[in-house]
Amino acid sequence: MGDLDEKDAIKGHNQQEENLKKTPSKQEDLARIFEETELRNKKPDTEKEKTIIRLINGEELDLNVLASTIQKHGPQFSQEFYNQIYRVYGLTGDPKAFRKDKVCADLTIEVIYSRFNKEVLPTIQIQNKYKGYMEREHKYYQFLTDEGILMLQDFIGDAIAALEKCNTAYDFRKMMFEDHKVAFQTDLFRQD
Repeated sequence: MGDLDEKDAIKGHNQQEENLKKTPSKQEDLARIFEETELRNKKPDTEKEKTIIRLINGEELDLNVLASTIQKHGPQFSQEFYNQIYRVYGLTGDPKAFRKDKVCADLTIEVIYSRFNKEVLPTIQIQNKYKGYMEREHKYYQFLTDEGILMLQDFIGDAIAALEKCNTAYDFRKMMFEDHKVAFQTDLFRQD
């Protein structure tokens, strides 16, 4: 009986070796996965899968509005934008001053940058570190591609057009919500 057990053990061992030869090793699997990944990465950009997103207003946009490096775009916000904010919000001070009222910064984020895809603003904020009170290393628009800059200019133009039609901050925010779906907290007790 000992010979039979030994023969079965040898037969089983030989079968295991055959099975191992038939199945690819981990190294072969890794090499195959690496080759497939390399082939996908070498495809021209036109063949790569694009990430298309739908904006609040229904427009579609390739998520590539974010640049991979800091861009050297010139100033994007016109003086008219700030003049209208100071007028509608009743702010004191000089709208031409380098340091503007915090309302300007808040509105720029809430009314302009919030209109991009929901991933754009948080991505910019993570990459753009704080330097101090109301100051970051770069301007937000420096993280946008040329396509992103065109959209930014449209958003700024929309805000200026709405500001010009309004006399109160409440009316401005209401109009931006109605026309462009820019969210805002309504006042519980409207004060005009």
